[in-house]
Amino acid sequence: SVAARTGDGPSANIAALERGRKIYTTSCTECHVARPIANYSVSQWHHYVGIMAPRAGLTPADRAAVESYVVAARESLPAGSSTSSR
Repeated sequence: SVAARTGDGPSANIAALERGRKIYTTSCTECHVARPIANYSVSQWHHYVGIMAPRAGLTPADRAAVESYVVAARESLPAGSSTSSR
């Protein structure tokens, strides 16, 4: 399950993932559309979040929440579900 992959107990995991999702769907969309999770690999998400977090003014905790969310979401997709060749 997604919660099992994020560490520290189910309710903490759900709260962290919900926080990451909220940041992703609000802060990340202030300047551009939300990118489909399936378009990028886990390593690409880490790279892009690393670039964009300072631009968005995210705190380290916010960055970690967004990374947890996109990684959990990406890893929960069926194999071969990428919508692009990236």
